[in-house]
Amino acid sequence: MSDGRRDLLFRYADFRRLWLSQSVSMIGNRLATVALAIFATNLTHSPASVGLVLAGQTVPLLALLVFGGIVGDRFSRQRVMMTTDLLQTFLYGLLAFLIWTDAIALWSLVLLSVSFGASEAIFRPASTGLLPQTVPRERLQQAVAATQGSGNAAWFVGPALAGLLISGPGPAWPFAINAASFAWSAVLLARIGVRPPAEDAEKKTIAADLRDGFEQVRSRRWLWTQLAAHSMVMFAGLAAYDTIGPTLAREHFGTSSRFGLVTASLGLGLVLGSLIALRWRPGRLLLANLLALLGWPLLTGSLSGGAPFAIVLAISFCTGSATALSNAWWATVIAEQVPPEALARVGAYDWLCSYAFQPLGLIVFGAAASVAGPAPAMFAGALIVLTALLYGIASRIRAAVSLEPEVAP
Repeated sequence: MSDGRRDLLFRYADFRRLWLSQSVSMIGNRLATVALAIFATNLTHSPASVGLVLAGQTVPLLALLVFGGIVGDRFSRQRVMMTTDLLQTFLYGLLAFLIWTDAIALWSLVLLSVSFGASEAIFRPASTGLLPQTVPRERLQQAVAATQGSGNAAWFVGPALAGLLISGPGPAWPFAINAASFAWSAVLLARIGVRPPAEDAEKKTIAADLRDGFEQVRSRRWLWTQLAAHSMVMFAGLAAYDTIGPTLAREHFGTSSRFGLVTASLGLGLVLGSLIALRWRPGRLLLANLLALLGWPLLTGSLSGGAPFAIVLAISFCTGSATALSNAWWATVIAEQVPPEALARVGAYDWLCSYAFQPLGLIVFGAAASVAGPAPAMFAGALIVLTALLYGIASRIRAAVSLEPEVAP
């Protein structure tokens, strides 16, 4: 795109540096995540061991996200992100060195995976809070869309690079490259000149910060009701799709490989939606956010019902585009409506809802498919998501009818 609004966005030096740092590290991180699963498989030849390595990254991420929100609100978010980037540089560099020297073992791989997850738990809330500090309010949605667009693109670039590097130069190279990406990100972050949000005159205890962060969410009905709806999309929409989708593709389309094409179509839609979000802002963001997520029950419902492959492919593309728009609008509302000094803690709860409910859904819908069958389990997931979204949509319509503001309870 070459419209003036996007050009103006990248004229803000602090945002440009933040966007570059995030783009580089997101591609490197996606590269390393895929490479980690492949390397663990080749090292152990045991799916259980691979699961242990991947769980080692997820568990501390979930456990420490809320604490990461406190850190991101207490200290300079820029410095917090730089510190975690430098830590990740060391950790991934160490992993590459251990592989090069043939000194890696399962226990050390799990320990490093735990360290990756803990570091990411501190980084993510701080990054949520820093972005609004780099652009004026009127450019916020464009900044969010541009950043999320890089993350969506990383889902294409990272896995492709991982496969090429592991099969070519060797298994250590993806991790060495990711270490370099974090180092470069830290250099770019060091050049950002934003001021930290104003601090309270009275320093609070960690327990008080925890209570205040929870209160920031609880006191805003629009916030926790939307978080609940988003959680159901992750739990019964995305998790059911990931768990049961390959089986239904094999049953309905003759081969599970077509599920890969459906997922690729979803990813292409995500990229397109991020580009559209650079220019389009509807009048009622919260209502539009929920309406955009209706693609998920449509997608999972079409898979469970055995819709023709071309139809499922088209629905998947549209669902990806609408999801990217929803993500951009939601992040914009949070950045605009939550006090700057609480953004990292609220962002931590947002990330927690995303991360916690998807793994739970993988377990629940995997078991449901074994008991009730793949199609009924997927259809049940579609109904759960549809019910949650319709409830949220009805709440937003009632708010509009009663002439309440956009983010009223």
